[in-house]
Amino acid sequence: MHKLVLILTLILVYSYFLTLGISLGGYRTSNYEGGSKDVLDYLSYYYKDDAKCWRWINKHVDSNERIASFEIRCYYINSDVFLLDGREAAPLYRSNITIDEALEYLISRGVKYILSPAWASMSGVLPAYKSLIITSYLGDPDYLPAVYVHGSSAVYHVGPLDTDDLVAEYLSNKILPPLLGLNIDVNITLKGGVAIYSLEVPGDYHQKAYLTVEVLSEPSAVIIEIWDGNPEYIKSVNRPAAGLSWKRAAGNSKLDWLLQGGSHILVIKSMNSQQDSLHVKLKISRRGDISWKDRNHF
Repeated sequence: MHKLVLILTLILVYSYFLTLGISLGGYRTSNYEGGSKDVLDYLSYYYKDDAKCWRWINKHVDSNERIASFEIRCYYINSDVFLLDGREAAPLYRSNITIDEALEYLISRGVKYILSPAWASMSGVLPAYKSLIITSYLGDPDYLPAVYVHGSSAVYHVGPLDTDDLVAEYLSNKILPPLLGLNIDVNITLKGGVAIYSLEVPGDYHQKAYLTVEVLSEPSAVIIEIWDGNPEYIKSVNRPAAGLSWKRAAGNSKLDWLLQGGSHILVIKSMNSQQDSLHVKLKISRRGDISWKDRNHF
């Protein structure tokens, strides 16, 4: 009996100091990288994607507007949370409910946004996530357009928005619009023959959609690359930060890539370093919406 008590005590002591060490490590790293201004800054070290979404919600959502989510860490969100696996959400699981009826119900309950945390969309272990009709419409600009994405976590607006304005806002921030089914033609500006855009892929899109990037300019001798990480990690397009994984379609004016949830970087390089712009077509298509013969994915 005494031996068992001793073992349990040692386990508890070890767990305490391990947790303390990790927490202090996070605190030191957070402060080394610029300091923590508040709780969400500190939490972003552990829950980077989710914490960024919590901050966006707290900044942009009025106190009388509700957020629908599977998120269990509601105490970091200032708005009231409509739990998608709670009793109030039961009507959404009717077998004959349509997406229009589902959105009408959410709006009637005061819900303006849906927060999809990475752990819910990427884990594959939440039956309610798979059963909910709105899940397959997340990112569809006609129903639930993505208004903020960081890594695998995302915030969607309940109901359509002005698509042109939304696309323009993303592009102005050098972010590829994470909107499903849109054909986006854009003239991109090159610096030194290169253009770099953030590519934030919600977990809701993970291996469920393809990104098509096609350079329409003539001549179109280019290299299209997809990197993992954020643009700030690239020291130069030829010498990125050590350990930054990358995938490349060399000398190809068109690329179709099966999306992977998380933060990525799209790099388009012209073989002519003096070229200052390119006409590019962008589209995120649901898996199955483009033919296999046209796919050049990795």
